[in-house]
Amino acid sequence: STAINVGGLKPREWLALRRMGVTTTAALSAVDPEDPEFFEAYFPEVANLSRDQACARLVKAIVRAHMICDGIEIARDGNGPVVVPEADIEIDLDIESDIENRVYMWGVRVRRRRDESTGYYLADFVEWQPLTDASERELAARFAAWLREQCEAAAAAGQSVLVFHWSDVERSRLASLLGMAEVGDLIDPDTGIFVDLVKVFNANFISLRGSSIKKVAPNFGFTWRAADPGGAISQTYLAKVRNSADPEEVASAKDWLLTYNEDDNAAMAAIRDGMRNWDS
Repeated sequence: STAINVGGLKPREWLALRRMGVTTTAALSAVDPEDPEFFEAYFPEVANLSRDQACARLVKAIVRAHMICDGIEIARDGNGPVVVPEADIEIDLDIESDIENRVYMWGVRVRRRRDESTGYYLADFVEWQPLTDASERELAARFAAWLREQCEAAAAAGQSVLVFHWSDVERSRLASLLGMAEVGDLIDPDTGIFVDLVKVFNANFISLRGSSIKKVAPNFGFTWRAADPGGAISQTYLAKVRNSADPEEVASAKDWLLTYNEDDNAAMAAIRDGMRNWDS
């Protein structure tokens, strides 16, 4: 059970397997989830679950046991090509927040459809000094205005636009800061242009280490330039930007933060391409 630390089973399920002689990861990988005799012996031990729940959870655990035994970090969950939304203009978006959870950066990377050579990063929507309610909203409004300009220009040229983000925080923060009346046309789940890329990934793949972008992107060949990328360490660099009296230290900290954010965005593009080419 300790080997499967993401998407594992509950103690009652592990104990049921142990009572049936399944005591190692290798033994779990050898279980046939379609064996009716095995499942009929297993299910009464986990009757707090429905049959469908118990079967689905067991199957996922068996798949992860296979992955551990075979040294596989991600595996296809399903068959056929992976369908990933795409557009003529693909915008990757990643926000950065300070220790007070105010969004001080709306990091953007833009490229043409599937053409990584056209990608470029914009650091136009960042405020390094401490934010107020008003300045945080103003920064978000500047980003939203820029995004609407991109949509209008693309529409005039007969082109489409999609904005990709990892988890729902970018969309939800834009809604909370500006309100659906102002940005609903951009972020509405049914009619907007925002795509939660982690949902696309989770619908098509099983990840042994979870679906954090830092865990997923390396499996598609992406590496961060920073040796220690992460949201927590970024707060130490932001503190240097805001508090240091050394201009060189401030400049270096800003460079680290922008590079880190740019790579978070580039990682999404790499995952997108990797998923599209999975069966190629």
